[in-house]
Amino acid sequence: MGFKRSWLDTSFGFAGPYGTRVAHFSLAPTARIDRQDWSSAEKERFARERELIGEGPHLSRLSDVSQVFYSTTPGLSKRLTHSVEVARIAGLLSAELGLNVALAESIALSHDCGHAPFAHLGERFLQERRIGAGHASWGADALDHWMVDLSPQLLDGVRNHPWDANAPQTAEGEVVSWADRIAYLFDDLHDAATAGLIPINASSAEQSNQTKGLLINSIVRASGRTGVISIEKDACSLLGTLRQSNWATIYQHPAVRAQGVDAIQVLAAVAASLKLRKDPRGLRHLMTMSDTEALSAVNFSPCRLDITAFLSAGKTGKMFQRLPVPAAV
Repeated sequence: MGFKRSWLDTSFGFAGPYGTRVAHFSLAPTARIDRQDWSSAEKERFARERELIGEGPHLSRLSDVSQVFYSTTPGLSKRLTHSVEVARIAGLLSAELGLNVALAESIALSHDCGHAPFAHLGERFLQERRIGAGHASWGADALDHWMVDLSPQLLDGVRNHPWDANAPQTAEGEVVSWADRIAYLFDDLHDAATAGLIPINASSAEQSNQTKGLLINSIVRASGRTGVISIEKDACSLLGTLRQSNWATIYQHPAVRAQGVDAIQVLAAVAASLKLRKDPRGLRHLMTMSDTEALSAVNFSPCRLDITAFLSAGKTGKMFQRLPVPAAV
């Protein structure tokens, strides 16, 4: 039996913080697998777009945008490394299922290009000020403005990759949504261990890699059997358990929460600075900044926002204190 995600709000809203919601594939919007749909011209176009995205400014900017928490520690993921991992998984799934690998990888590489500084923190900050509809829509709009003849399949996959969005129009787009969820769960686990938030050893790291492979293989089996991009019931339950574990041990960690408050304060200072300077681009300029650019805009030292600073405060028994944020300059 194949299970497919239902299109519910899973961003810690009414679906709850552990909301990897699924439904039997016949009860949810479907992305049928069609292995013969693309013409030679379309295949060439997708391959060309993959090269353009890989060499373009929107992807390179993500090398300086946080994944989960801000850190200067080598080895931690940025949105760029996450996007590359999503492309790797989406490419594997597409190859196994006979889909267009270039299209899936293009969507995957582009899916987070709309993220503001500090990723979801920046997204929330801007949305609370009614600037845009979120990183997926921002990213699709930015790509469309940058290269006016990008394929509608690519833009649709970027715009609709979140789990609370409409169903992507292509199976490749649906594959990217699954690849994104698998990638970020394990990226975040690895980063939390590297930063020292949670303990991990060689054995548990190997187990994580095996679990990732199990989930990928489950999608291949269920999708191949049903003709719909889906996952087996047991694997879906495992995916939900992993998300619940990350929520409790990583996203709700006191150091991560404390850093998030200060990152929002930095963004508020940047916004005030833009207003004082009467920047004609307004808050939308903030959408295009990297983490470093946001910090530099208000002369805020990166080491003061590094996750290790908050961990050190906790380990020495001190209360997590708000770092003083400079006034707008």
